[in-house]
Amino acid sequence: MGVGIILLEGLVLLIFRNVCPITLIAHRYSDSSKDNFDIFLPNWLAKYNQLIYTIIFIMIICMLIYRIISNGLNNISTFTDTLTDSTLRS
Repeated sequence: MGVGIILLEGLVLLIFRNVCPITLIAHRYSDSSKDNFDIFLPNWLAKYNQLIYTIIFIMIICMLIYRIISNGLNNISTFTDTLTDSTLRS
């Protein structure tokens, strides 16, 4: 579910040309041109937050896929061992 919400947020950012729609509303109430005018982050982090958090998200997805594949292979080998053991007992 969490991955789906993050993907939905990515879709919204794609629709709004990589700009948060709330930032568009905030521009109406501020004359600041700084990257962090609408968020309580240091300017360097606000400038690169999409890149930083996208990289972290991709790393998390890679770890998730690895865990699914490795557990899947372990479950298959356990299932095969169980079948082999039960066949030998017969």
